[in-house]
Amino acid sequence: MSYGDWSPKGKGTVELGRVNTEIFRRMLPMVPTVAELFNRATFRSTQLALLTIVEAIENPGKAIPVVDHHGTRMANDHLMRMVMRIANALEFGKDWEFNAAKLTVTNRAVEIIRG
Repeated sequence: MSYGDWSPKGKGTVELGRVNTEIFRRMLPMVPTVAELFNRATFRSTQLALLTIVEAIENPGKAIPVVDHHGTRMANDHLMRMVMRIANALEFGKDWEFNAAKLTVTNRAVEIIRG
């Protein structure tokens, strides 16, 4: 039984039960390690989102960087969306500035009241 022409160089077929090592080598970096699997659902990202919001409240007018514990741009983008969802749920509204390109959050509410 064959799965058709999906080998890395586009030639030949891969037989059922045989492993194409080149495909495995390319996929390996995408597979999470055992440690990463056990770190799931620890709420560390949620905690970082809440701490980012608290820091923005305590430092009005200052751009607070949004950095997740995974250290990747994709994780930082996810954390930024989480911060935005929490801030919107708390109805912070137009007084907060979210800069997705720079990955920063700025609380403008208190600055406006003081200024």
